[in-house]
Amino acid sequence: MLDLKMKWLDKYKWLSYLGGIILTAVITLLVEKSCNRIIPDDPIVIKEVSDTIQMIHSYDLDFNKDSIVNAQLKEKLENIRLTHLYEKEVEDNLKKKYSFNSIKLDTVFFKKKGYSLKNAMAYFSVKMSSIDEKFLDFEITFFDDSFIDNIYCLSININSIEDGKRYNFMWENYSVNPNNNKIRINNMLPKGVYEISIGFFLKRDLNNEYPAFYKISKLVRK
Repeated sequence: MLDLKMKWLDKYKWLSYLGGIILTAVITLLVEKSCNRIIPDDPIVIKEVSDTIQMIHSYDLDFNKDSIVNAQLKEKLENIRLTHLYEKEVEDNLKKKYSFNSIKLDTVFFKKKGYSLKNAMAYFSVKMSSIDEKFLDFEITFFDDSFIDNIYCLSININSIEDGKRYNFMWENYSVNPNNNKIRINNMLPKGVYEISIGFFLKRDLNNEYPAFYKISKLVRK
């Protein structure tokens, strides 16, 4: 009898293999369905940026259970939140970066007969775009932001130089910002040599006959 059973098992042992394959398939299916409850196959739109739609999965978390999967998904959600905050910060910085100081139309020097000149290199630095560009941009960086409260206005003075003489081409005053002081002017300069001065006047000098113009000058050729 035992020999007959052994012969039968040897003859039909493929049945045990088939049973193992079926059991493995069932377990795999159950695992996939469990995962789909955590991370669904169909993504949902949570944010639209310009013309691009960012799509991510909606996570169904059981925050009461302490598991590696929950911890990983919590971390992903936190990273997404931080990304959104970073995007907003970048947008705000871009707006600040590309906003320019406005012309100060109400400039008043009550007793002004002229002005004196002083060097301003101890107060700020300035970056100027190429003289050949369509616009001339001046990016002014003050070394001490608290000093800005003392400034009445920013000024740009452009003199053309011909035969050793200076002829005023432009003088414009601008409002001063607490930060990000950037001035743009249309480059209408004809060919020639120019002295471009960028600087400021102080509030305390408004009543002086010769208020001081604190400036940094650059000599350029177009």
